[in-house]
Amino acid sequence: EERDESMRTRTCPAFLTLALIVTLASPAALARVPVAEIGAGTQISLDLQYRPRFQTDTGRDFAEVDSAKSWYISHRAALGVGIENDSGLAAYVRIVDVRHGGEEAVDGKPDLHGTFDSSAEGVDFHEAYGVIPLGVEGLRLKIGRQEITWDNGRLIGNANFTQGARNFDAARLLWTKCKRFEAEGLFAKIREDDASRDGRPPAGRRDEINLGGAHLNLMYAEGHRISLLYIGKMDTGPADEMRHTTGAFLSGK
Repeated sequence: EERDESMRTRTCPAFLTLALIVTLASPAALARVPVAEIGAGTQISLDLQYRPRFQTDTGRDFAEVDSAKSWYISHRAALGVGIENDSGLAAYVRIVDVRHGGEEAVDGKPDLHGTFDSSAEGVDFHEAYGVIPLGVEGLRLKIGRQEITWDNGRLIGNANFTQGARNFDAARLLWTKCKRFEAEGLFAKIREDDASRDGRPPAGRRDEINLGGAHLNLMYAEGHRISLLYIGKMDTGPADEMRHTTGAFLSGK
């Protein structure tokens, strides 16, 4: 009986450790969990994720090219904190560290890489945005650095299959009417190469990419939705183009 009790004592911490590892490594771990309330109707939420990945590469399109053969371990470590009020006013920040094992550059020595440097290169404010209700039910402004996914993510998405994922410096006007109707207007700054550190781009700049669009999503029957969208992309860099995309997306089961 004493031996059984000892086994249970040793097994419990081991099980909890394994459960924590599985939880942190799973995509679902990024779901926000309320952790505290501060004042009436205001709560703080937290999300935490660790996603290691082993990768081996034999060359593009499975071509056996000796010069391309490699293997490496990458990881994504993410910590997010949000605060939200019952009025709809909210703010969220998520810090993400993405790197290959042992690849961090050594400060002041560009030819050397390792983990003994304290510069923390690779750490990024992946998301930092605020949500402001606009006085009409379901209407709100979401502004700042954020992930965006429309429909299945084919045209605009967060590319979560990559370790770094994708974010946008964007302002979004969102309107949700019950669960059947959603509308969105979007403007995002994709690139501003010649902007200075204090945020003052020089006059006459010619190297920027802006993205704008509109997205409507309607549930026309239970479990069935249709989306209509428009995307405009203006590139004043070497491509020097204005591209328009329109389309529709049907989903259901």
